[in-house]
Amino acid sequence: MKKALQFLVLVAVLMISFSHDAEAQKRKNSRDVDEYFDDRGTFKDRLWYGADINLNFYSVSQGNAFNAGIAPMVGYKITDALSVGPRFEILYHGERYNIGTGTDLKFNSTNYGVGLFSRLKVFNQYFLHAEYQTLSNEIGYDIDYVNNEVLTARSWEDHFFIGGGYGASGGGIGFQVSLLWDVLQEFSSQNIPIYYRIGINYKF
Repeated sequence: MKKALQFLVLVAVLMISFSHDAEAQKRKNSRDVDEYFDDRGTFKDRLWYGADINLNFYSVSQGNAFNAGIAPMVGYKITDALSVGPRFEILYHGERYNIGTGTDLKFNSTNYGVGLFSRLKVFNQYFLHAEYQTLSNEIGYDIDYVNNEVLTARSWEDHFFIGGGYGASGGGIGFQVSLLWDVLQEFSSQNIPIYYRIGINYKF
C-alpha cells in the first residue's frame, strides 16, 4: 500500500510538471494577473462530477458470477487540465454454483471501496488517469457439500490503475469512457488485469 501511494504521488507530480508549461504560457499571455485568477472562480466553480457504471459477467469454478454497481467521483481542477479527487465505489456481487445436486447454490454480497485519482486532460477531450483504490471484497472460496452452502471470505484489496480515456461534456453533462490497467495485479494468460469503465460527467 505504501508503494502504491508513493507511485500515485509520483504520477501526480509528473502530471503537474506536464501541465505547468501550458499554464505558464497562459499566465504569460494574460495582461492582468489579478483578472486571470478571478477567472478561475471559487472552489465550487473548480469542481466537476462523474459516475461510472459497472456491469460485468465472468466464470468461476463450477459456476458463474456478475458485478453490478456505481462509482461516483468528484474532481477538483488544480489547473484547467489537471484534476484530483476522491472516487467511491459500491458493487453488488452475485455467484451461482452448479454442484450437480439439481439445486444451484447462490451467494450474494455488497462490496465497497474508496480511491484517490489524478486525471490530466490532453488534446481537449482525451485524458490520462491514475488511481489508487482500496476495496472491501467478499467472494466465495469453497463449497460446503455437507450443508450445501458457499463458504465466503471478506478482505481488503489494493488496486492501482493507470490508463486513459475519452470524456466529452463541453461544460455540461457528458459521457466518459476509460481503459485502465491494474499494476498491482499479476498479469497472466488466465488473469488480464485490464478494466473498462463507462459513465457520465458534469462540468468536466
